[in-house]
Amino acid sequence: MGGEPAMSTAPPWVDSPDVPTQGDTGGPDSDSGGSGLSGSGSVEVDHMILTGVNVEPTRPQPGVSMTVRVTVTEDLSFVGPLDPDLCNPGGINTTGQQVQVRVDPEWAAERTENECIAMGNLGTNAETIEFGVKAPSSPGTYSIRVGLEMPGSGKGPEWTTTTIEVSESGWEEDSDTRNTEPDADDSGGNGPAIDLNIPNPLDGNGDALDNIQIILLLIVVIYALSKFGGD
Repeated sequence: MGGEPAMSTAPPWVDSPDVPTQGDTGGPDSDSGGSGLSGSGSVEVDHMILTGVNVEPTRPQPGVSMTVRVTVTEDLSFVGPLDPDLCNPGGINTTGQQVQVRVDPEWAAERTENECIAMGNLGTNAETIEFGVKAPSSPGTYSIRVGLEMPGSGKGPEWTTTTIEVSESGWEEDSDTRNTEPDADDSGGNGPAIDLNIPNPLDGNGDALDNIQIILLLIVVIYALSKFGGD
């Protein structure tokens, strides 16, 4: 993806001024919720604009694999032949600039990737660069700084900051979906409930067939008693 990363002498965790992210000022204590920037132009270095930062998942369990996606837009309409960041992403007839994308988790080593982004035919062109990161091993809130730097000219870096929350349980379920146990039925088992409520024919609610059955049953009982009594 564009060759060996250039090294920067900029000290870590030193944010450039006036570089807002989603609801913060780009400092280490800011909290953008891992959902990215609030708009284009939040971080810009020499016509390279950091237009999106997305971390998945934003609330991981400890030690799981995460993906940091950084979207960078090139808004130049012309790159001169002497530009120190000139590159040819699609061959000799295409022109663009090379940018170094930096992802710096506070709990792990910094990742860098050089990307050659071509000029857009209609004025802009965007590329998304992915980084793999392991979540911290302990629960808590952690910061990830994302920066842009021009490796040829040395311009930058400019930074923004997002955060993740590491949780033992991961994403919490909604309260109405947490209880996954089926409701117990009246039968006390796992099968369908069986209605054993047999109507009492003497309570006046039985139909004619019930009454006939009772009469026949009484006749049989009387006959049996008389039979045994006669013996």
